[in-house]
Amino acid sequence: MPIPAFMAPPSAKSPPCVMLVGIAVVSVAGSMRERAERKESGVGGTGGKRFAAGLLVAIAAGVLSSLLSDAIAFSSHVVDAARQLGASPVWASNVVLAPTTTGGSLANLVYCGYMMRRNRSAELFWQPSAISHWMYGIAMGTFWYGGLAIYGLGEQRIGSVEGWPLFIGAMILSSSAAGFLTGEWSSGGRRPKLYLCAGSLMIFLALIVVGMAHRS
Repeated sequence: MPIPAFMAPPSAKSPPCVMLVGIAVVSVAGSMRERAERKESGVGGTGGKRFAAGLLVAIAAGVLSSLLSDAIAFSSHVVDAARQLGASPVWASNVVLAPTTTGGSLANLVYCGYMMRRNRSAELFWQPSAISHWMYGIAMGTFWYGGLAIYGLGEQRIGSVEGWPLFIGAMILSSSAAGFLTGEWSSGGRRPKLYLCAGSLMIFLALIVVGMAHRS
């Protein structure tokens, strides 16, 4: 007896589309909050040229950041070889993550060094009040690298097609939750919060469907 279409297992093709819509709704929520905050504080909007430049940088960053997933996906044979040589399944992906993230870290170090020299702000990092910021930075780096290590382990089990949307969706959900906990969304009114909740719910449902599609 054929299974009705509405009872069929979810496809892995539709969740990314749902997640993209959810991400777009979350982005709209952030834009609404910023406009409301500028209106409350009386600060003018961003100029057209600066907005266009920022939009291009954001698009380029989004496209280029996906190359990390490609690096892991196309280097699975290297990770398998590391495991055969005795590397732990959790840390075997380091043979790929180490060279791929090194390039990004060098770019960050060079740019940060340039900005510190330009703004003459390097001495601010050594003041006693900066200790908490150092701790936050170390915690962020630890969580970020830990997330990549977990992603490398999960990618070997479910593949990069399902793994990367799960990874990105989980980052957006966790950052939104952190924003609520730290009071980032305390201003701006109720409407941006409703958009944020709606977009986060769509992303969460997409993550569930991706997992169900993989199990089927």
